[in-house]
Amino acid sequence: MWLNMAELKPPFPPWQLLLLGFFLGVSAGVQADDLSLGGSPEAAPGKPRELSYSEFYVGLYGPGRRFDVLRKGRRIGSYDMAFRSLGEELEVRVATHIQVSFLLFFEYRFDSESVARWDARGLRHILIQTVDGSKESRVEAERLEDGGYRVTATAGGDELEYVAAAPLFPNNQWNADVLEAGQVLDTLTGRLHQVTIQHEGRESLPMADRTVTAEHFRYQGELQQDAWYDERGRLLKLRFPSRDGVPVEFLCTTCGVLP
Repeated sequence: MWLNMAELKPPFPPWQLLLLGFFLGVSAGVQADDLSLGGSPEAAPGKPRELSYSEFYVGLYGPGRRFDVLRKGRRIGSYDMAFRSLGEELEVRVATHIQVSFLLFFEYRFDSESVARWDARGLRHILIQTVDGSKESRVEAERLEDGGYRVTATAGGDELEYVAAAPLFPNNQWNADVLEAGQVLDTLTGRLHQVTIQHEGRESLPMADRTVTAEHFRYQGELQQDAWYDERGRLLKLRFPSRDGVPVEFLCTTCGVLP
């Protein structure tokens, strides 16, 4: 993202288990218990049943989260994520709205909206439509029967179509499983970026009414950006360079008030 903006995986991805075990000294089994994710639909009465893919993420994030978009400490826009359970499928809507004025004579606007469906196998379908200044783009990816993805994109007058291998993650970063991937889908151009993701350690981030401990990850390769997640794998912050090299940050404004 720039301005140049299988089976069900365990609800706790391996990277989280390793980090929690190392930093918090808690076993994976205890964490799963704490989240009431154990058991199965056939469990004895009173035992928690296993959550579906969509139920897990709606329970993790709630109905949605809001981020301020900041440049040089000044708010220039908003970034909103909305989650909805549709039976076994999870619907995720992401909207980015940015407006910047230059010397009172020129105004830059960036508006992007995406709708994605996820299930136990991962991303099923995503459609992203963007207006970047005077340019428009449309990116769509759909899972094929063999598990790969057909990606089509129209951006800046160029058309693109190819088949990508699974897993496929768009670079809005809400799904922490992306940390195990070596490629991400650029939601603006439709191209795949090859990346390596390095854990940079723990940091404290101010969130609304309190400070949240976050795990910092850095993307290197064809995509340069940083992402911060809480101990449950929920996105807290993004940072990446804009076209002129000035860092742009997406900072969550509702994360401090959620459990």
